[in-house]
Amino acid sequence: MLAMRVLTWCFAGPVFLLAACDTGDPADTDASTTADAAVSTDGAAPPADAGEPPPPPPDACVTQTWYPDVDGDGQGDARSPVEACARPDGYADNGDDPGPDCASNDTDACGECGGPGPRPWYSDADGDGMGADSQGVVACVAPDGWVANHEVYVYSVRPACEEDCNGVVGGFAVVDGCDICVGGDTGRLPSENADCNDECDGEAFLDPCGNCVGGGTGLEPAEECLPDLLVDPDYLRATIQMTVIDADDQCLVDEGCIGALGLRRIIRFGTRIGNVSRADFQLGVPREGVDHWNWDMCHSHFHFEAYADYALIDPETGEPLDVGHKNGFAVIDSGVYDPEIAVRGCRGYNPREQGITAGCQDTYGRTLPCQWIDVTGVPDGVYDVVVTTNPDRVIPEAHYGNNSSRVRSASTTSRGSRCSRCRGASPRSCARLGHPRSCT
Repeated sequence: MLAMRVLTWCFAGPVFLLAACDTGDPADTDASTTADAAVSTDGAAPPADAGEPPPPPPDACVTQTWYPDVDGDGQGDARSPVEACARPDGYADNGDDPGPDCASNDTDACGECGGPGPRPWYSDADGDGMGADSQGVVACVAPDGWVANHEVYVYSVRPACEEDCNGVVGGFAVVDGCDICVGGDTGRLPSENADCNDECDGEAFLDPCGNCVGGGTGLEPAEECLPDLLVDPDYLRATIQMTVIDADDQCLVDEGCIGALGLRRIIRFGTRIGNVSRADFQLGVPREGVDHWNWDMCHSHFHFEAYADYALIDPETGEPLDVGHKNGFAVIDSGVYDPEIAVRGCRGYNPREQGITAGCQDTYGRTLPCQWIDVTGVPDGVYDVVVTTNPDRVIPEAHYGNNSSRVRSASTTSRGSRCSRCRGASPRSCARLGHPRSCT
């Protein structure tokens, strides 16, 4: 009897079930055909004679990635994709939106859609809601105690029968420093025509970093906010002093601070370097092998090399003498330098993360090692002590014109001053510097 075998299979996800059955005489069925049920669980296709799997149910779909389009500009936010069969309301089929929360895609530096960016604020020390008529700070949000205006009202005492400059009898308008009639009923403020450099009808303005540039300042607006380092001339002038030290530390010789050990005549001074920009001076974490960082074995911390240069200049020739040295520092915040810039104080840069906060200072007092120029053997005379920060301009700055300060000093071993500069030394050591034994 002819036996007919029917193969049937069904699809259940990754599992294919293949079953065989006979419709003929059971006697014609051998052992090899009575047990050929097979199961595939590895996702393999069914046998070729099984045909194609049935089509998916009518309600099945292929999912697609959609992106929220909060601002409705047809471009989605790539940060929050979802998978769905159909486009959900308020979603786009792409994640190309450069400003997901701003339909005009022109979010300013303060995060405000279509905003003007950082704006000037003015100190309101007396709390009357009117800022001081002076250069403000530029920021996204008003610092505590600062307001958006710098209105100063001018009142004048005038007899009721007289006209003010605006032609109003008994009025309060006056002529300001720019020869403009302001105040009263004019609707104009004093010095409204003066620029940030206090020039009438000037063209100076505040750049994005809050610096007064252009016009009569001679300064160009910064393309980016960079630090601006200066050497404080008043601090240099107030701390300069000629004295004598008896040096016994070889580190001072190795670092170029003195020419030799023993009794040395030095011009001692303090160095104060301020950051007068509205951008921090950031050096970051010091690392061995990185340019300009040097591990100072004597001080056991990293120095930023060539941070300052100390020179002695002959004022007649303008030439430097073969003395002086470049000094490395650990660059840190020592305190506030300009409170109008550092309205929130200093960030606190330190030897582990070095830098100077905008409006703050890094100060090295004259009593510290190497805060001097060794003038031993320099002929008597008058010289200029010049201190320069960032002398090689390895640090990008907004301006370099304020990086040096100069103070005139007398280097002399004359009888009138020798003794006062040889305190505590032996007569023999004093004599080695050209000082008379009578000094001691």
